[in-house]
Amino acid sequence: MSQLFVILFWTVIVVNAQNLDIQVDLTTGSYTLLINQQKWLSSAPYALHFDNTWFTTSDKSLMLTSNIQSTGSDILGSYRQSILNWEAGQYQWQTAFKTYTSTPVIVFQQIFSAALNGTSIGDYNDVISAFPTFMLEASPLHYFSYYSTSVDPQTGTWGPGTKYLSGIQGGSPLALYDSNLNTIIISPLDHFMSGIQTLSKNLKGNLACGIQGKIASIPQGHTHSTIIALSQGVNDAFDLWGSLLLKFHGKTPKTEDDDLTLKYLGYWTDNGAFYYYNTEAGKNYEDTMVDVYNYITSINLPVHYYQFDSWWYYRGKTNGLVLWEPKPDIFPNGMKAVTSQMGNKPIVLHNRWFEDDTDYYTQLHYPFIIQPGFGYPLTEDTYLYLMTKAKDWGLIVYEQDWLAYQFLKIEAIQTDIHLSENWLINMNKAAQQLGLTIEVTLKQNRKFLIHKDLHTISI
Repeated sequence: MSQLFVILFWTVIVVNAQNLDIQVDLTTGSYTLLINQQKWLSSAPYALHFDNTWFTTSDKSLMLTSNIQSTGSDILGSYRQSILNWEAGQYQWQTAFKTYTSTPVIVFQQIFSAALNGTSIGDYNDVISAFPTFMLEASPLHYFSYYSTSVDPQTGTWGPGTKYLSGIQGGSPLALYDSNLNTIIISPLDHFMSGIQTLSKNLKGNLACGIQGKIASIPQGHTHSTIIALSQGVNDAFDLWGSLLLKFHGKTPKTEDDDLTLKYLGYWTDNGAFYYYNTEAGKNYEDTMVDVYNYITSINLPVHYYQFDSWWYYRGKTNGLVLWEPKPDIFPNGMKAVTSQMGNKPIVLHNRWFEDDTDYYTQLHYPFIIQPGFGYPLTEDTYLYLMTKAKDWGLIVYEQDWLAYQFLKIEAIQTDIHLSENWLINMNKAAQQLGLTIEVTLKQNRKFLIHKDLHTISI
């Protein structure tokens, strides 16, 4: 049972048993993160944007009114919690620190007790709600993170003038480490598609964690959480962070044995492959792929599955999907005839974004959000239709490519707090019903395999 008590004015140090400490001043809300009793990060101002107005602690338009202290436990373990109550005009906002006694982790939470409108600042690389925030101070720390649609790793020194790149296309998870390889990982803990951590232009370049800056409104009861986990060594810190996210979301870790495309050798026609938009001289793709299969079989190469990239289906004016069916000049006898000539080996099938005149909207009338050049399916039904038909062809993995491109092009995904998350959830629901695996790809050359329970298994 949780214990609760209220402190109006007090400075409290919340100590974690694993050398990850946070010192919170309950009169101002400011805080300091300590590792092995050494200061690593100091807080920057809290901030919240709504009604087209910024409310921040820096100009006292965001005011701390009280706090609540409690203890309890959840799936991550026993914790102590400090909830700070804020006033922004007439709006009541809460932020919380949750420190765990047996696990080196701190969770920071934003709690929206009422709906907010007019939240967008028109920039998806910035935040509209900022907690936690950390100043860029001179320090001995280094960073490791990722950036761009190909998930390029980035490294460097942390502090003023850092080259750390952040925003909607990168910067999370962020690893900070010292010369002894004490390492913390900072990332969203939930609502990953609407969350962001970035060097905020609106908050003087400080590191801000919160909700992405083009979200137009926040519903009542919404929460957003950020996690900081500590370990010795960068690899071990990432392992710990990953295990905590899996545990928090109730996911079971997977291995290569759980997916045929990870366990065995496959043949791909993706970008860079010889037969990517290329066939044998004087032959169509059907003859070419059958010849590939026959040759691989003749030399006893243990290929267990084949991938067909974007060259096989109907595309439209933006080069996106119109109809996910094999074109007659590609596979004259249809997909089923091709796979039967290829030993009925399992297949991985690529897909792009939906065009605004995709058949699944104009002919089959599945619910979509439509904007010039692009369509966004609103339910799992579209994916279930595609996957059901393709499973009969031999589909084992549905590959949804160009996710970053779709996000950057489809305004509704950027401005609605739920749509981008539902996008992936609906794919997952369809795959779950059919026992299939999803592979989501940011653009072309870096892939994440997502299993039926939405667990990312490999990068």
